[in-house]
Amino acid sequence: MDKEHYELTNEMIRLANRGAKKAQEEAHRLGLPNVYFISGKPVYEMPNGELRLKYKYPKSAVQV
Repeated sequence: MDKEHYELTNEMIRLANRGAKKAQEEAHRLGLPNVYFISGKPVYEMPNGELRLKYKYPKSAVQV
């Protein structure tokens, strides 16, 4: 990979990471957990930082 492509790739990764961080912060601000999959199982990171293996979404957060 030449220097120009390397720099472009790094910039794209930086922007993607920034967007992901903002989305995670917004979810916590709204009182919603962030969900990560570890070994194929969902792990919920609560707004207070607590990790849970199960989470029941409030009816107000579920849109049909």
